[in-house]
Amino acid sequence: MLQPRKLSRRPLVRTDAADMLKRRLKQAGLPVHYSPHSFRATGITNFLENDGTLEAAQRIAGHADSRTTKLYDRRGQKVLLEDMERNAELGISFPGLNRFAVCSGTRFR
Repeated sequence: MLQPRKLSRRPLVRTDAADMLKRRLKQAGLPVHYSPHSFRATGITNFLENDGTLEAAQRIAGHADSRTTKLYDRRGQKVLLEDMERNAELGISFPGLNRFAVCSGTRFR
């Protein structure tokens, strides 16, 4: 069960958000290697997969340059979970594969 924490008057900083996320992931029994940017990249990728434009994603993300937004676009890195499981059964691994690129089921449309 999540225990409430006492609030402080100190402003929230980037490392606070990462620490909160890691604590919640650990409490949920999930891998703690995710970061707030993992969710940012997932949101941008999902937006683009669902017919969002790069220009709109750029505005939503608050990026001054679309090249920055393209860094968060992971559409080309999608790997089906079933494929990863099949490869694991065969003893095949891909150390360089982005761990955030795995999805379950079919590709999003």
